[in-house]
Amino acid sequence: MALFIMDNTHQELVKQIIATSKNQFKENLYGILISGSFLKHSSNNSWSDVDLLLILKHIQYSDCILSSNLSLKLQESLGISVSLDIVSQDTAESVDSIIFLHTKSFQTLYEAKLFPDKIIYKIPDLTLGTPSEQLIKEVSNKNVHYFYQEIRKNLIRNSLNDKDKLYETLRISIRRLFNMLKMSIQSITLSPCQSKQETLLQIQTTFPDLDTKILSELIKIIDSWNHNYSTEYLFSILNDIFNFSETFYVEYQNMKASI
Repeated sequence: MALFIMDNTHQELVKQIIATSKNQFKENLYGILISGSFLKHSSNNSWSDVDLLLILKHIQYSDCILSSNLSLKLQESLGISVSLDIVSQDTAESVDSIIFLHTKSFQTLYEAKLFPDKIIYKIPDLTLGTPSEQLIKEVSNKNVHYFYQEIRKNLIRNSLNDKDKLYETLRISIRRLFNMLKMSIQSITLSPCQSKQETLLQIQTTFPDLDTKILSELIKIIDSWNHNYSTEYLFSILNDIFNFSETFYVEYQNMKASI
């Protein structure tokens, strides 16, 4: 079953990504993996983004520069935020190598094995490595701790005197919070949640005593993302995110210790 059904907007986006990537990397391009909220929030480009992982036959320093240029080109042509990373064919095909990848790249490769429709382009001979269940649990657990620390750093170190910065702090905090929750479920079930609503339902099932009202509120904020909220409301939501992340982290640690 397809993970998502592309409408005309998504199909055109994918065509642009493939064509522009091929033009940039020529025969060195072996595969393109896609993820990101644009695939589920096509009507809300102010929130949406596209995450790309390009698999190259080999990587040189010049390819890093090309990837940066490609990201800017796509962002300009698509009109949404584009995050792009590159890995070599050897890394993508090796289970031993992918554990050292950036958090997002590791997750993209893992999900592409489970949901092949996230692979929007590849040469016929490309075979992605399959990490063991134990490796997935270990990496997912590590990422729970990583995103927890990132939430705290984002809320503590950012200046909150500017309303635009408040919105950016909120955006980043929401993304990292749901990433932390997604990783926590994956560390237990090995199954990656494919939407924030699914993440909420899994958290409610796995942690039935946890108050998840803030998560429902955050999903509403995402679905109607705008800059019309009052400063007081933004402070209140950020405070709730901080408190929830602290409570959840303790609950997660306790659950992992009991398994």
